[in-house]
Amino acid sequence: MSVVKQGCPSDIHGLVTVQLSQFAREFTIVNIGTLLSLAHLIPETDRHWIVNNRIDLRMFNEIY
Repeated sequence: MSVVKQGCPSDIHGLVTVQLSQFAREFTIVNIGTLLSLAHLIPETDRHWIVNNRIDLRMFNEIY
């Protein structure tokens, strides 16, 4: 994944949008020690997702 708009949060919902990188593989293995927290990816388009790093149902319901 790569961030859209240099990682600036949206004025509408205050969350960052990511897109599938051109060089993305079907699966990527990462070291669990590199994970900082959980995030929920909400589909925006076919290759773009909104990153809900707040993990709350209220925010999810407002966007989705």
